[in-house]
Order: sequence, then C-alpha cells, then structure tokens
Amino acid sequence: IVFWSGDILGGGYVYNLPQATGPGQTVPIALVLTAPTTDGPYRSEWKLQTPDGINFGVGVYQAAFYTEIVVDSSTTPTYDITKATLVIDREPDYGCAPANMVYTAIVTITTNGPLEFKYQIRQQDGNNAYKKTVKMTEAGEYVDSEHTWKLGRAASQNSNRWMQLVIVEPFYREYPQVSFDFYCP
Repeated sequence: IVFWSGDILGGGYVYNLPQATGPGQTVPIALVLTAPTTDGPYRSEWKLQTPDGINFGVGVYQAAFYTEIVVDSSTTPTYDITKATLVIDREPDYGCAPANMVYTAIVTITTNGPLEFKYQIRQQDGNNAYKKTVKMTEAGEYVDSEHTWKLGRAASQNSNRWMQLVIVEPFYREYPQVSFDFYCP
C-alpha cells in the first residue's frame, strides 16, 4: 500500500502486505494514521503497488481508496456507561447457615471514557439506602461487592426477592431486577 495523495496523516509512505495474497483473497491491513492538531477537513488517499512498482487502484477506474476526517477541537466527546451488570452471590452457596444467609450484590460498570456517576442498589424489601459515587478517570471497568442483604433462618421463605442496579447521576437509568430465592428448611 502506498500513499497516493492528500494528507499523509502522520502515516508511513509505504505499508507492506503481511503475506502474499492472490486474486479474490482477503487479508486484514492496518494503517497507523494520526489526526492533525489543526482543525479542518483532511483526506488521505492510498493505492496498491505490485512488487514491480506498478501502482493500481480499485475498480475499473483504478480509484484510490481513502479516509476522510474532520478535526474539530470545539467538540468534546460524550462519555457514557457502556455496560452494567448486577450478579447476586449467596453465602453459603447451598443449604442454611446457623445465623444468616448473605446475598452479595456484585456490580460491574464499564465506561468508554472519564465519567463521574452515582448509582444505587434497590431491594425488593424497600431498602434503597446503598448509594455510591464513582469517578472514573479513564475508560475502564469498576467492580463493587460491598452491598449485602442478610436473611436469617426466620425470614419468610419465598422466591420473590430481588435487587436492582439504578444509575441516578448524571442521568437516570434502571437496569433489570435480578431475582433470587430464599428457602431455608
């Protein structure tokens, strides 16, 4: 692959194919390009080149393939929560403990950039007191397993209990309730 026309966008002038490729075959290729620091539209055009140095493009007109970008420093990216899960872990896993069975809410929240958010874990019994504020300085995953719900042997036996993850700031978003059973003979 050879640079043909336009702005090189910080890339190399020549990129060798990683392997020999015949007609009709596909091979993944990565070009390392860098956006300029100056605002404006940019276009970078590229063509293929044979080992003999003959340049050719795409289609019947041998057109260059290209990338077009617009650099705009006035636009700030919007970051968000890209994934959020709530898993309930029971201790002990089976049977009954002498005092309490402990259900732990394991929360995993992934962001695509720096973001400060507040979340809450709601419970079927109305205990919605657990709230936490998190400040992510970069894209990544946050895991919390501090919230627990303890049920003693005398608690009512049923299968209608649940916990729910709710983002309350900077926007409001409810995730599905996660149900669990409590039976302790």
